[in-house]
Amino acid sequence: DPATETAIALAGPANSLVLLVVGMVYFAHPWGRELMESNILLLLVNLLPILPLDGGRILKGFLVRREGLGRGLRVLFMQTQRAAVGLFCVSIGVVFFGVFSINALVLSAFILYAVAREKKMMPYVVMNYVGSKSGEVRSRSVMPAKALVVQPHTTIREVLDALTPGHYHIFTLVDVSDLTTIPEDVVWKAMLRQGLDITFADVQKN
Repeated sequence: DPATETAIALAGPANSLVLLVVGMVYFAHPWGRELMESNILLLLVNLLPILPLDGGRILKGFLVRREGLGRGLRVLFMQTQRAAVGLFCVSIGVVFFGVFSINALVLSAFILYAVAREKKMMPYVVMNYVGSKSGEVRSRSVMPAKALVVQPHTTIREVLDALTPGHYHIFTLVDVSDLTTIPEDVVWKAMLRQGLDITFADVQKN
């Protein structure tokens, strides 16, 4: 759930903000000044809109709601990769000016690793979304629906970009002869049996 993930991600920056305020209140004391300075840095870094930082998690919730599950994640992965490559290039570039930052190199490598891991986990994110949907439908008396029009040759993999968490999806299969409505429960069951590359024509047959 994007809203839940966003709320959890906000907890980290909120904690840093509280400690920052405490440091400002006790600024006259050396420990208060150190507490304020360290949490300013921590807050600024943690709010960067890249994975796996909290800022990236917050942006992830926003993008998934606006762009859909698959497309939103891909946009975030691309942005994070660009940021990591940019940081790596800057780290190498400043060496020519006599500055070497092993921390920046390690951070860029860690970010690239984190993005690769998130990409690898993406099918499991989809599976978790599918697995939790039936319980979500039963627990909510009213749930927004999203209609998607698909062709017979369209695969389930291709519609992942358009999925929006928190919505019940209804697929309309447009064929030459007629229109067929397929509820998402049928689609997900077919996906679990035959994988993401099954077409909606095959979903209808099953």
